[in-house]
Amino acid sequence: MSKARELAELGAAYDSGALSNRNIIINGGMEIAQRGTSSTSSGYVSLDRFYVNQSGASTTFSQETNANPSEIGGLQKYARLNVSSSSDFCHIRQPIEDVTTVPAGTVTLSFYAKGTAPAGGLYTYGIQNFGSGGSSDVDWTAVLITSTLTSDWVRYTAQITVPSLDGKTVGAGSYFLLDIGQHSNSASTAFDLNITGVQLEVGTEATPFEHRSFDQEFILCQRYYQKSYVYGTAIGTATQEGFWSTGGHQGGTSTNYIEGIINFERLMRATPAIVIYDHSGNSGKCARLAAGTARYANENIGTAQLCARGVVLYSASGTAAGIIQAHYTVDAEL
Repeated sequence: MSKARELAELGAAYDSGALSNRNIIINGGMEIAQRGTSSTSSGYVSLDRFYVNQSGASTTFSQETNANPSEIGGLQKYARLNVSSSSDFCHIRQPIEDVTTVPAGTVTLSFYAKGTAPAGGLYTYGIQNFGSGGSSDVDWTAVLITSTLTSDWVRYTAQITVPSLDGKTVGAGSYFLLDIGQHSNSASTAFDLNITGVQLEVGTEATPFEHRSFDQEFILCQRYYQKSYVYGTAIGTATQEGFWSTGGHQGGTSTNYIEGIINFERLMRATPAIVIYDHSGNSGKCARLAAGTARYANENIGTAQLCARGVVLYSASGTAAGIIQAHYTVDAEL
């Protein structure tokens, strides 16, 4: 079959829906990085939905631009996990909401990678977490994907056997955890994992990577994390772009305050953790625009009725009439 015909048939399959919505991973093309493009910390620190989990390692996790996207199916971005010192373990992980999303049986993981592998090889492994009040966690068997990586992009695949869900109780906040990297509790020298096009799908075949538009991927990510700052602007930057703003005056002489409602851009997975910033980048504070033109930074701020849809913000008691303004981040990651 010619390449042109193969692409045409794949396009027709995509248009018909036969190949759509099959990738369980969110942000597998490494396009969305609301928190920033590079970090040396652990946790959710850079690329959306990917968590850096490590012990005893010195790491940098970053979003990089691919100079030759045609080599890897048109993927423009990739993640780099650089481990510059020995460690007990280090890997990236994605908790997939609702443990039943990944059914029992065989699922196939695929991705493009290059660089240098951890000593002992590159593994995938993880757990079924059954949430609050649910059954105990179940580990699924670790799979060695490759013992080595090269300086060229290669597409790797691995089949994962997902344990049965029969007889299990699923509670709130359950998830299927997927790890990629150095196997836990196996000491390693430094390694450098460059990865993109991460896909997890039901069945035994690794189909072509499912491309979603930037907007589609962004909306999926916002279920777990949102910010008021303009995309590409670092959190805590001294800026008014993207500011939330409200006016209104309540109370008597000694109990005056200003309040307003932030409606989040998307319904979040659960009630999120919220951090407020003023226009100078002070966390836990808001800005107040008083009558006239004066803007005051570092003003006390309170929150109430926080939920997955939004939150009420209110100024400190005794505040004079005016407008309160604030940036915010909200985090409902698993």
